[in-house]
Amino acid sequence: RFLPPLAKQALDTTLKNQGIVKSSNLKNEELACEVSNGVLKIGNTHSPVYVPDTKTKVPDILFFDIQQHVVVLENMLQDWLLGDHLLLVGNQGVGKNKLADRFLYLLSRPREYIQLHRDTTVQSLTIQPVVKDGLIKYDDSPLVVAVKTGRVLVVDEADKAPTHVTCVLKTLVESGEMLLSDGRRIVPKTHLLASTQSPDVIISHPNFRMIVLANRPGFPFLGNDFFGSLGDLFSCHAIDNPSVESEMSLLRSYGPDVPEDIMHRLVGAFGELRDLADQGLIQYPYSTREVVNIVKHLQEFPNDGVASVIRNVVDFDSWSGDAKDVLIRVMHHHGIPAGTSPNNVNLAKKLPLPNPKLMAMWQVSRQHPAIKTSLMQIPVDSSPVRVKIPVKLTLHHQSVDITEARSSVFTEQESYWQLPLYDTGLVTDIIVSSGGTQDPLDDCIHVATVAPAAVYSFVPRGRDTPLKYILLQDVLPRYRSAYQPRLRLANLSSRKLLIHEEVSNTLLNVDMNTGAVSCMQLNSRFEIAAELLMKRLGSGGRSEIFFRMCKSKVEQGQLALWEVGGKRILFIDIHKEMSRLVTLPFILYSLHLLEGRYQWFAIDEEGNKWLLKDNMYNFVLHPVTQTPVEQDCSHMLVSCISPHTLSDFVLSSALKEKISASTHLLAPYNALAAVAVGFPELDASENEVYVWERDNISLKAFSSVSDPVSSTVVLSDAGQIVRVVDQAPRNAFEYDVSPSGANIFLEVTDLVNHSLSYIPVPQASQSSPYWAWSVAARTSPLFMAATSGQGLATVDSAGVVRLWQTGSVGLQKALADWRKMIGDDTERLRLEVDRFSGEDVTEPKHGQEDPDNNPHIGGNTWAGGTGGRDTAGLGGKGGPYRLDAGHDVHQLSEAEKDAVPAEVRRAAREMAQKAFKERLREIRMSEYDASLYEKLAGGVQQQVHALRTIINSLQAKGKERQWLRHRTSGELDDTKLIEGLAGERNIYRQRHEEEPEIGAPQRHPKRLRLVVDVSGSMYRFNGHDGRLERELEATLMVMEAFEGFENKFKYDIYGHSGEEAAVPLVECDNVPHNNKERLDVLKTMQAHSQFCLSGDHTLEAAVKAVKDIATEECDERFVILLSDANFDRYGIRPSHFAKALTAENTVNTFAIFIGSLGDQADRLTKVLPAGHSFVCLDLKKLPQILQQIFTSAMLK
Repeated sequence: RFLPPLAKQALDTTLKNQGIVKSSNLKNEELACEVSNGVLKIGNTHSPVYVPDTKTKVPDILFFDIQQHVVVLENMLQDWLLGDHLLLVGNQGVGKNKLADRFLYLLSRPREYIQLHRDTTVQSLTIQPVVKDGLIKYDDSPLVVAVKTGRVLVVDEADKAPTHVTCVLKTLVESGEMLLSDGRRIVPKTHLLASTQSPDVIISHPNFRMIVLANRPGFPFLGNDFFGSLGDLFSCHAIDNPSVESEMSLLRSYGPDVPEDIMHRLVGAFGELRDLADQGLIQYPYSTREVVNIVKHLQEFPNDGVASVIRNVVDFDSWSGDAKDVLIRVMHHHGIPAGTSPNNVNLAKKLPLPNPKLMAMWQVSRQHPAIKTSLMQIPVDSSPVRVKIPVKLTLHHQSVDITEARSSVFTEQESYWQLPLYDTGLVTDIIVSSGGTQDPLDDCIHVATVAPAAVYSFVPRGRDTPLKYILLQDVLPRYRSAYQPRLRLANLSSRKLLIHEEVSNTLLNVDMNTGAVSCMQLNSRFEIAAELLMKRLGSGGRSEIFFRMCKSKVEQGQLALWEVGGKRILFIDIHKEMSRLVTLPFILYSLHLLEGRYQWFAIDEEGNKWLLKDNMYNFVLHPVTQTPVEQDCSHMLVSCISPHTLSDFVLSSALKEKISASTHLLAPYNALAAVAVGFPELDASENEVYVWERDNISLKAFSSVSDPVSSTVVLSDAGQIVRVVDQAPRNAFEYDVSPSGANIFLEVTDLVNHSLSYIPVPQASQSSPYWAWSVAARTSPLFMAATSGQGLATVDSAGVVRLWQTGSVGLQKALADWRKMIGDDTERLRLEVDRFSGEDVTEPKHGQEDPDNNPHIGGNTWAGGTGGRDTAGLGGKGGPYRLDAGHDVHQLSEAEKDAVPAEVRRAAREMAQKAFKERLREIRMSEYDASLYEKLAGGVQQQVHALRTIINSLQAKGKERQWLRHRTSGELDDTKLIEGLAGERNIYRQRHEEEPEIGAPQRHPKRLRLVVDVSGSMYRFNGHDGRLERELEATLMVMEAFEGFENKFKYDIYGHSGEEAAVPLVECDNVPHNNKERLDVLKTMQAHSQFCLSGDHTLEAAVKAVKDIATEECDERFVILLSDANFDRYGIRPSHFAKALTAENTVNTFAIFIGSLGDQADRLTKVLPAGHSFVCLDLKKLPQILQQIFTSAMLK
């Protein structure tokens, strides 16, 4: 395994010449390791488990069994049972240590461990110095201990020690003898000296074994050739990196949450790097260790990009330019965007789509018993289809190298690969079989070629399934040299294809799994006509009439062949092996299948439209009358129609109005797109035809032999039409410059997003020299088919297959995943440094005002600073009150704040109260600030209207005590004395509370108390998440919404802070009546939050509000408490708060958390009673929350 390349090549050649070849596979059955009843079983090998005196030195590590490692363990166990010492040779990081430890753990054998290095000497191999009681003493090395006690000695890095040192082990392994540097001697039990009882004689324990670990010799480890000098004394095992399957199994165990696709990319990339290392192209042999570390990192930190994590492994090679280029190339080849930026996005420019125009009205003629119609019943000529005996053709296999196109730049192109075409090969068609998922990488892509006739099939994600291709020239008709076949493909099942050769009208059923090909003989008349046609072609004549296959419904066993330039259509039932021939009264221009049961849309050469319906026994031809609305619509020719109808969302988005109708998307030749609303299902009325007209660019005319279905794809789910065009407008690209070398474009018409874009297709690098024949035949240079997940697959003249993604939803998700794979290094990180400032507080003061408002950190001079002392600001200590200047906050620790002397606290409090009173006086004396009020009220006007609608719809809830009659117990009803004498039982009445009738007037107004949070944390963290501004807007919303509903709803507003549990802000008998009064309330809230003491009375505020409201007489009682969920800091238990919310059954109490540090509010909501707490970080949701509150109270 580790021979130099030339020696390895010579050995392989010699073995091959002698008929000695390596087995293709290790073992087919699954091997397992298990210990049962004291017996270890690995695969088919058994061994008793050792019973040690103590398990202290028995290794126990994290190990995941994979098949490749289990096979190695079984081989090690077999050699172990033969009494051999073991040598494990392999590159670094392949798991030699883990295999040795796992092996000893399964056997329950204690071990001694020694690691060699370049400075290891013979003396240090047998004696080790230790420090005991301050003195240096010499003890036995792990080698001598293992010999004495019979433990297993694991010698690691054996290749690093000099050869003369490791050769000391030779006699120990061979004969069990060894002379130590201190004069002692190790001898086996059978030696003559073993019976001398001399202290200088060490008897080797019979259970002593050695497991030696070594790297392969030579570069890059630069170790000695341990195997060359001592390898014949050991049973050697070459430990290599796991196979792809084994490595994937290992990575799934380490990273169960890491996406499978990322692990496939990593395994492929590092596998290629190892191959390059074996070839000597790179120096460092990357191993499984690096891949495991990457996956473990992604498992723990899933938000880190793969590219950034890989840099942790490969950055040491960045100093070598050549090595770095190789690494980046390999990573890009496997789709890992290493060395790129998240901003490297090159998507096609979006041009605005013109508005749709109503061009015509279509009307399907219907059968009417009293009116003469133009419907025609078409005669049918039925005949059997004879299927020849299948012929088994050779199925060729070849590996394909897929290149990821989004490695360095994100574009619409996902990946591409080169088909192994013959030099004379010409591409004629492409088709895609769905893989059962929405991922195009699971689809099977089929490509047909001629010269020679062949079909290629490949699954992009099928790494274990190479490309398959089959040559078909032996089963096609043989004609003269002028015979130029044209193969068209259709899906019959997952891996079965139906191939139609247009020129000879030959049908082939091909199984790409087995290579079986059967020819379907059509009606003999067609075969004769085709043969005559071939003869004419062979003699130089030419005919433009041929049959073309309609690819729709083929998977269901229904095939239609229609005559281009003729009048006939041949319908074939593949399962029943029957054919039906229909002759139409006009020359066909195109034929399309519509969704539904056997409806065909036909267009003749003059542009007239027809609907052909199959009634199982006959065909009925319905003319489609067209009433022009615009002048240029009478001859609208359609190249392709969506096989499925558009969803209501796509149709409504396209026409910019809500429409629900069964509608097909049309791809006209002379326009961008068209839809016929309701056609053909709504045949009782006229169907509107809307067209998106094309500006400036006219498409290249198609020839009669070119199938427009292969160059036009309709993606009905995405509302897109994709065409192959040879020119694009200049403004379709950045700076109005077309990409160099691009002469073919994908024109994407997106009706949902109302955009038009042109995606350049890379030019075919090595077009066939015989492509001139194709140009002469005017065949499209690019063939296209739809894939799963709103994608496309194209193949050009050189046989390069490309996968594209054009759907806007899929592109956005793919771009997000691509950027996540790169990793975003622009995220702002936060650094917290805790240290004691060492500064003392003296006297609280406001501080100097900075006219430039520069940020000030620490000190005791400026007002509005952070992390300082004595002055008004944020995050400091000893200041009189809070003052936010709009800068980042540097916070002092709570311990340092608590160390402020009591006299300084009292002085600061007095100064804060004085400033608060002055601020209240200023608020009362201030004039109305209209701009400030509009700033607060402007963002909540819609919410105010929504809340007023909810309040207006509330019903009366107050209950009245009334007499309920006809009871079997209670007070005797005077009006039912006679019934009582007659023996009636229901003669009693009871007093009971009865629900009011719906719409009944309220006898008392409903009662609401809004308890708002005006604590210091609201002001302190307002710059962090805007919580105080959000609360002011919410309070204003309530005041404006309840205005005018005083007879229906009475409300008051109280605040809670670190000072008080009930700060009166609005009394129920004196609510604000104008904007100035409401603004004064908001200013008071802001001022109290700025000047109050730190602390929290949320719990006390909830208890007091519930208690006060419960004593009032009203229709319903509500307490809504707004808070910032800052419970942890002040030791408020959620259970106590929950008890306060549910203390009174007559009061509906709710908590709305409008601010949160991290996920505090979410965690608190989960532990509070269900339905009594809400998190509202977006004020748009507040009316909905209040509606839930009022509705839940009504249903209570």
